Amino acid sequence: MKVFIDKSAIESNIKNAERITGKPIALMFKDFYEYVYPCLDVKNNILSKHIDNSVCYSIGCASTQNNGSVISCFQEALKFHNDFGIKKFYIPINSLDNREGFGLYKATKMANVVRKMIPDAELTAMITSGCINEYFLPISFWNSMDNETRSAFNRWSLGGSFYLGHEEFFSFADEIRIGEYMLFGTIPFCEKNHLLGRNGITFKTRVLAVYPERDEFICDCGYSVCDIQNCSFLGFNKIKRASVDFVDSSSDYAIFKGCKGVEAGYELLFVPDYKSLVKLKNVEHGIV
Repeated sequence: MKVFIDKSAIESNIKNAERITGKPIALMFKDFYEYVYPCLDVKNNILSKHIDNSVCYSIGCASTQNNGSVISCFQEALKFHNDFGIKKFYIPINSLDNREGFGLYKATKMANVVRKMIPDAELTAMITSGCINEYFLPISFWNSMDNETRSAFNRWSLGGSFYLGHEEFFSFADEIRIGEYMLFGTIPFCEKNHLLGRNGITFKTRVLAVYPERDEFICDCGYSVCDIQNCSFLGFNKIKRASVDFVDSSSDYAIFKGCKGVEAGYELLFVPDYKSLVKLKNVEHGIV
């Protein structure tokens, strides 16, 4: 197996996001696809765990490699400032997904306390929608915001890629964070096809053996490296076929029905689903 990174497609998606929003685009590199970053020529604000001069996206964590962090309390801000010289802090605000975000009142109070302890801190309100459901804060949330809240934060950051499909929020954002759109050109819970970009991640798997007596073949793609049943089939390298019929997976192999015309050594190309990237991080990577 091998994962392929389409550098031109990913960089095109980033530029397209900038065109759509007219706003600075921050790039999210989760640790299971940080290997993509060195392949790119970008100067955007970066959120990651291990990339130099990035904001650590993992709440309450930071290291010498980071120039910013996502915090859950003012004590974390003080610790990261003292230990690593960090002055850039993201405070997550709950946007109906009930993840790491706080209510607006608590987030504002936290920002004010951090400002008193670290006067030159840069405080960003971090709003996330579209990662686990389609919920988001209504426009009325923004219109009713009081001056204390507005002045507590230097910047407002919206993410993930979900917000590319909601132009009504662009005027409120100082930054829009993307991950999925950068990699795949897709926008969660959005049917505006004219906004879609290009796919930038594919992987190939090789046919290991063919079993005519049961009309099946197996590939080197078990569930230890990918959930191939959730990935999108693009085609064979040797024969034309619009689809493959997935049967099952073991830890080492994926089993498919329909072996007519298939021979050992043939390759199949897929677009991984986002969650499969977690397993594919351990597969060989290359640039196309």
